[in-house]
Amino acid sequence: MLDALKGEGKATLRTYNASIQVCARNREPAKALELLLDMEEYNIYPDVVSLSSVVSACAKARMWRPALEVLDSMAHFGVRPNVVTLNAAISACEKCGR
Repeated sequence: MLDALKGEGKATLRTYNASIQVCARNREPAKALELLLDMEEYNIYPDVVSLSSVVSACAKARMWRPALEVLDSMAHFGVRPNVVTLNAAISACEKCGR
């Protein structure tokens, strides 16, 4: 569905956030990270929901390094992490004994 919206020039931050959240629920961190990169191509900039969802996807898949990289990238986007973001990053580290 997101691909169709992109093709029509109708993709929005909201549609990306929804897609990334689905990736997080389905433990598809690679796809969530891909969508995050894809957003910039369409001049759509992530917010705390987008970035927290990607960190969460990484945490669920026990990918602590990408989770922390996304957390670090938040400053680049001018986004401050919230409690959800920080808890997901801590969870990613904890699951991997880091």
